[in-house]
Amino acid sequence: IETARTIVLKPNFAGGSLVSQKSHAITDPKLIWNVIKGIRSINDIALIYIAESDSAGKVFAFLKFENLALDEWRLNNVKLLDLSRDRLRKIVLPEAKYFRSDIEPLWLSEKLLDADMFISLANLKTHAVTKYTGTYKNLFGLLPNENKYIYHPYINEVIYDLTRYVKPCLSIIDGFRAM
Repeated sequence: IETARTIVLKPNFAGGSLVSQKSHAITDPKLIWNVIKGIRSINDIALIYIAESDSAGKVFAFLKFENLALDEWRLNNVKLLDLSRDRLRKIVLPEAKYFRSDIEPLWLSEKLLDADMFISLANLKTHAVTKYTGTYKNLFGLLPNENKYIYHPYINEVIYDLTRYVKPCLSIIDGFRAM
């Protein structure tokens, strides 16, 4: 953390434009605030991005930030990163399980890919398809397209490909209230 120039925090805001921050269905903004404070105690110059992408049903990343009042935070060198509207880079994964370049290429945010450090913040909860979501299921939120339901039948392959290319340096699961 102390030498990073750019750090991306990826909370779980899947339904964040529709649900209350008190629901615990999404990452509690207080956790994000405390992680930022922890980073600042070690590194006070790094650019920190709070990153999220769109979700199904027109649940846009910028509306998630607005609903959770993150767009009102005035923190030095902390910015919101809309992964669905950032410039994207095509990723070529040799021996990919799902994102094969010739059929379904993987596209990810340039700011995410260029960051020195990536931190995944997730909630302790279950999921209808995976049974448990954890910080690796949280990587689904890195995918820029809105309709992530198309990936659910291939969830293990998608997560496998994502973790081969984007590896969290630190993963934090908020287990205050399990779902």
